[in-house]
Amino acid sequence: EANESGIIISDPNVGCIKFGLTEKGRTQALAAASNLRSFLEANTTSTIVELHIVSSDFLRASETASIVTDHFKGNSFLSDQRQIKVSLKLEPRLRERFFGDHEGLSNVNYDGVWSLDSEEICRDNCESPVEVLKRALEVIKLEKESFASATDHNIVSVLVSHGDTLQMIQSFFNGGSPWKHRSVPHLETAELRKIF
Repeated sequence: EANESGIIISDPNVGCIKFGLTEKGRTQALAAASNLRSFLEANTTSTIVELHIVSSDFLRASETASIVTDHFKGNSFLSDQRQIKVSLKLEPRLRERFFGDHEGLSNVNYDGVWSLDSEEICRDNCESPVEVLKRALEVIKLEKESFASATDHNIVSVLVSHGDTLQMIQSFFNGGSPWKHRSVPHLETAELRKIF
């Protein structure tokens, strides 16, 4: 709803309770679930696949995560009868980047913030890319630690977050700086992208 309204919603006091998915957003989330199923079919081999959905607690992200989770709960087997065990966890550290003084304003203000990011300048009470990446990497570290316990099955973690947050993560895993997140190809709404 925030995208459709053309406004910046990055304050958790607003984003966690308002501005959920539109009908188009729900359709995109269902398509993402289907694409994820195809990914699991092609890229996992164990009899049981443990699927961790870890989502920002902003309403638009948590609704997306719920749609994906429900998709797999409704049909918990892959085409070759391998089982998917899905779980959903809401994670505040995957929240939208806080855009400070731009909160509630037109989304054309993103361009000014991103321009300053490329110069490693943060102002207007915005959260810096370094701060966003730090909190997101804490979540990834915990997920990676859970992989160590899986010796007889595959674990796949899916992060449901927001464009800036995800592009900062992608930039880091590509060997770049979170400040240069706009150099990463733009993430479309509900796009699946492998990080590692």
